Amino acid sequence: MLHILKRIAVNRPRQELYEFWRDLGNLPRFMEHLDAVTPLGGGRCRWVMRTASGGPLEWDAEIVDDEPGRRIAWRTAPESVVPNHGTVTFADLPDESGTEVRVEFAYDPPTGAIGAAAVRLFGEEPRQQLRDDLRRLKHVLEQQPA
Repeated sequence: MLHILKRIAVNRPRQELYEFWRDLGNLPRFMEHLDAVTPLGGGRCRWVMRTASGGPLEWDAEIVDDEPGRRIAWRTAPESVVPNHGTVTFADLPDESGTEVRVEFAYDPPTGAIGAAAVRLFGEEPRQQLRDDLRRLKHVLEQQPA
């Protein structure tokens, strides 16, 4: 299982960041390899992403904890091809200049350690990918009018 933790400061209010992220349809706006997140009802949703080879990879996940304005936690359905779980938390920065977004997740690559190594060979290192996605999130939200 690979564990990843990344943080970024965004110059927007905590509640605004939470609401943007909680609308899962917004995630493809800043997650480069994510094509769609479609609600299925009952807190479940279908995720579709492009793999390094360009093909789709799909799985179902569910929100398992939701603290409005503060935290969202998820896990994949038991039959998922990409078992994962994680949290995103939103905290006011001490100087009141915005919000710290903290994403922590763990997942099993589709073919275990060999698959993880292959992904890195194709330039898709998950830590870098998340870092880039969070930078895009910052850009998207900081460019919106207040």
